[in-house]
Amino acid sequence: MVENRSYPLYSLAEFKHLCELISMKAKSQPDDISFAWIEREKECQVTYKQFAEDVYNSSRIIKERINIPSHIGLLGNNSYQWLVLFAAIIDSGNVVVALDKDMLAEEYDEIMDRLDVTAVYADKKHIEFARLNTNGQAVFSMEEGVPCDRPPFEDEILFNNPDVDSPACVFLTSGTSGKRKGVVLSHRNLAADIINTCKMVNVPDTSLAVLPFHHTFGLTASIWMVFNYGHPIYISQGVRYLPKEMSVAKPQTMLLVPLYVENFYKQIMMKVKAAKKTTVFNILHGISFVLFSVGIDCRRKIFKTVLNSFGGRLDTIICGGAALDPLYIKKFRQFGIEILNGYGTTECSPVAAVNRNLYHKDGTVGLPIPNTDITVDENGEVIVSGDHVMVGYYHDEDATQEVLHGGRYYTGDLGYIDAEGFLVLTGRKKNLIILSSGENVSPEELEEKLLRIEGIDEVIVSEKDQKLSATIYSENMDENQKEIISEKIEQLNKTLPMYKRITAVYYSKEPFKKTTTMKIIRS
Repeated sequence: MVENRSYPLYSLAEFKHLCELISMKAKSQPDDISFAWIEREKECQVTYKQFAEDVYNSSRIIKERINIPSHIGLLGNNSYQWLVLFAAIIDSGNVVVALDKDMLAEEYDEIMDRLDVTAVYADKKHIEFARLNTNGQAVFSMEEGVPCDRPPFEDEILFNNPDVDSPACVFLTSGTSGKRKGVVLSHRNLAADIINTCKMVNVPDTSLAVLPFHHTFGLTASIWMVFNYGHPIYISQGVRYLPKEMSVAKPQTMLLVPLYVENFYKQIMMKVKAAKKTTVFNILHGISFVLFSVGIDCRRKIFKTVLNSFGGRLDTIICGGAALDPLYIKKFRQFGIEILNGYGTTECSPVAAVNRNLYHKDGTVGLPIPNTDITVDENGEVIVSGDHVMVGYYHDEDATQEVLHGGRYYTGDLGYIDAEGFLVLTGRKKNLIILSSGENVSPEELEEKLLRIEGIDEVIVSEKDQKLSATIYSENMDENQKEIISEKIEQLNKTLPMYKRITAVYYSKEPFKKTTTMKIIRS
């Protein structure tokens, strides 16, 4: 059994900007598969050299069509074309604006104006929406933006060499409260986050990319970090296609947000329950745990059926974007899958800390990535500085000055750094409940405990009349279920200090509204 302890950083070649990385890979691994996906029941594959050629050709087309420098939006589902155009827009000397494909028309119009978008590339599903809601922006087809013909290049592919501190892209914050801001990231920001995250986490084989590309975790980490390691990336076409894609791709690594992890586990347990094998399953869990604890690792043999549902080769999940209950880390570890929890924000490009393959600690979000300074102030707020911290919020100097001080980003997250240097998060500063007694309560801490109660699918803890209440959503709620949940909450209360006890419970008939990164929007 491998010891869980500190070890040297991984070593990869460094680069100054994204297109330099693409060029490096085209030279060092020209015929290796970079991206793959399933289209009309057929597997499509593209090599590193072909990807570089597609980026180069698309960049030339963009230069002919659009005045430089412009803000160019990308609107669409995850696709190979989306990735080509992201890199091509940057190479053409323009700035990419990653647009949320699920935006409503009113928000779309406002964001296009506020972020000074002059042109949009949209996929087939969203091009009519873009045309109907255009406010003077040119609208181009994403599919047509990547030429089908790929003329061979006899000479070296030459990409532009931008000022590394100039803007490369704008991403929208998730918008859990208030208007979404446009986070400006430079070429240096992107390169620094890719390089330094790769030093911490190794991706040794194929991965399956399922998170939306218009978010930094879904793009910087799921795509460009893995791309830097030089292994095939399967582009998922959506949740409904995952079972087929996992069987074809057989991923070794997946990068996920907690909702996916939780749903995967629920699906496993539903199948076990439906097969009436819960008792056997629990016995196997116990056997697996005991054997593993004494250095005998039979997990992947014992739970081969479970692993086959993920393609059979999955052994690592890198999880971020929101808090993950450590319970799931332990459950998946018993199957032979290690979950490496990490931490970041859009403003940090996004990764700031992550647990390592062979050095990790449950209940934490890992160690700071190299060349990053993470401190916690006297109020418990986590502060990050490093080359991956954003330029600022686009055309919003007041909001920028609120969070950026001398290159240090005040995240709004609360936490502490433990004796071994691991970062532990305890909640959000803006969500903190301050009772009349002077006690501070982090609702996230209580929500994590409540979500462990069977039957509670979603929950928001809030303050009402200086007392704590829980609003609960359950897919299968009836009076009997409510009674069971009430009893379980009473049992939980007995383990908590008086000021942290839930004194009122409400039920929601509908799931809570969420951001596109599946974070619950608190009203």
